[in-house]
Amino acid sequence: MVRWFRLSRCVRGGLLSLALLVMTGACGPKKVSTVEAVRAVDELRGRPLPRALQARFQIRMGGDGQSGSTSGAIITHMPDQFRLEILTPLGTPMISVASDGTAIDAWSQQRATFYRGDDALEVLGELTGGAVGMADVLQLLTGGLPLPDAPVLSTEATEEGVIFVLEAPEDVRIRALVMPQKMLVRRVEIGKAPTADSSEISELFAIFDIADHMRIDGAMYPEELTITVPPVGWVIELTFHTWDELGQIPDVFELTPPPDAHQADLEKTLRDAAERQDLGQSRG
Repeated sequence: MVRWFRLSRCVRGGLLSLALLVMTGACGPKKVSTVEAVRAVDELRGRPLPRALQARFQIRMGGDGQSGSTSGAIITHMPDQFRLEILTPLGTPMISVASDGTAIDAWSQQRATFYRGDDALEVLGELTGGAVGMADVLQLLTGGLPLPDAPVLSTEATEEGVIFVLEAPEDVRIRALVMPQKMLVRRVEIGKAPTADSSEISELFAIFDIADHMRIDGAMYPEELTITVPPVGWVIELTFHTWDELGQIPDVFELTPPPDAHQADLEKTLRDAAERQDLGQSRG
């Protein structure tokens, strides 16, 4: 201690600077090589999932000048089938959405309207720029990464994790924030690139933000998931209670319109919602 206080101010300053440099470097983001980054992406995209899952959740949704919260449930059948039920406060079905992998149909009990989406890719095109399919959406909902064969354009180490940019069709980019050591996806952004050779996103189509995860049978699934869809002005907040593997797969992935139900085109309904959103933004 005596020797320390007898050191010159210059030496003491140099030692303090060195200590601060070491501590700052130790706390900074760990450098990740391209090989390590690609390996982490491959492992996340290749993670094993049960053939069928069921989850119950609380949902809060805002958009088109309306908002509300209630409960719901979803059944997934990998790779590309699902059934979603949004319930009333009394527990009765309010909105049902189903996809058999080819079509996406919806039934609104409140509006007595059946929304027909015969081409699932066209419907998703209105929401994601035509870059992802139904199998990719189910991966996102269960905490995974879409587009299993998309090349990695760039990687960046940050304090929160590693940011990957994936190249998608139609000049769309997938930007994902993941924690490689824990193999967790924290945020996925889907958007249009300004140019064909760019890894940036200039127009956002959808954001999947996972604030928390839960461990079920050794696997990690979203517990708090917020889905933002800027083209139609939706913000969907999901709080999952549990995820359960189904031993028997129910036959619930097709919807048929009730007798005398009013029918509408789902793709056109989404397009009209996007146009209203654009009009509202231009007025603002």
